[in-house]
Amino acid sequence: MRLNNSSSRRRVISLTSLIDVVFLLLVFFMLSSTFLKFGTVTIDTTGAGINDKPVDLTRTVLVHVGVQGALRVNGLNIEPGTLTTVLDNLIDKGAAQAVVVAMPGTSVADLVSALIPVRRSQFTSIRVVD
Repeated sequence: MRLNNSSSRRRVISLTSLIDVVFLLLVFFMLSSTFLKFGTVTIDTTGAGINDKPVDLTRTVLVHVGVQGALRVNGLNIEPGTLTTVLDNLIDKGAAQAVVVAMPGTSVADLVSALIPVRRSQFTSIRVVD
């Protein structure tokens, strides 16, 4: 009687479970990714360059962005939701340029939330000043 069986057969590896795992990973990464189109905002910063055009102060709107989204347009405090309306009224009166001033302590999120309505307005030039 023989106790040791010397002829061992190789087991076939099933790829079904591997295909299932790859499919689950594919579904996970598809659902966790974002399909949003990220927009860009072109910003002209002020500088002491030779080619900088002089700023016409009579046709310039000055927007101060403060801490926690506080806004001042030409020295008047306004609510953040009314910024688009105020800018459109100033454009109708002849304003062509906007200068956005980031006050000390202003976060990038507050600056961007103020720049979006300024960019959507029909200004010929937008400058950001720190």
